[in-house]
Amino acid sequence: MSDDLATGQYRDSSKLMARMRIHLKYGDRNALDQLPARLGIPAGASVLEVGCGPGRFWERAAAAFPADLDILLTDISPGMVEEALTRVKGVGRWSKVRGQVADVMALPFADASFDVVMAMHMLYHAPDPAAAVAEIARVLRAGGMAVVTTNGLGNFSSVMKLSHAVFGGSSTDPGAAAFSLEAGEVILRRCFDEVEVIRSVDVLRVTDPADVVAFLLSYPPGDGADAEARALLAAKVEDAFAAGDGVFPITRDSGCLIGRRPL
Repeated sequence: MSDDLATGQYRDSSKLMARMRIHLKYGDRNALDQLPARLGIPAGASVLEVGCGPGRFWERAAAAFPADLDILLTDISPGMVEEALTRVKGVGRWSKVRGQVADVMALPFADASFDVVMAMHMLYHAPDPAAAVAEIARVLRAGGMAVVTTNGLGNFSSVMKLSHAVFGGSSTDPGAAAFSLEAGEVILRRCFDEVEVIRSVDVLRVTDPADVVAFLLSYPPGDGADAEARALLAAKVEDAFAAGDGVFPITRDSGCLIGRRPL
């Protein structure tokens, strides 16, 4: 994967959190909130997370996951690994938590090394998602489980239309365009003989225009926009809120693919 991600967009979690803030502030509980309990990860399992980011998933999973897991957090960004290690160790539930810089495109682990591999909203960054999924399957033990989350093609469509109006380019969620829930299912079925799809669609009712502006300025092309483009974005966002009497609805379309028994 690109070194630019490790040194730029994901050097630390600040830009990521500008996007996560909308979910945390306006997102009600949805189907994915029950994911940790639904996975049924067994006691003593060895778990690899690729592209761990700041490790926030583990805070939500604490009560649902066994306390004796052997957890290895990996990311191409040393800053993210460091932050994730601090956060996950700080949960205080797991004594076996390690971190390592690693690229999902060439995982530095032997075949059949882990019981569970997680890739949470990150495979759309892989230059070849199908090859990345094959790597995940390779390091899984017989009977192992891959847990992959991503977005559907309709995710954040109203926000993407604003981005297109100001910056041009695609009007589709860039993550979904690169590795959507729809395409991801097809890819996982090449490597696993059983794939379960969990999908959740809901609507965030955003009331602060600044949250939408911050979201769109947190990643390309918005994060490189000049003052004129930023002013145009702010004006377009204000118009959208005015049209909705102060509320801007955002459809959130996301889900999880669970692959079992690697082929």
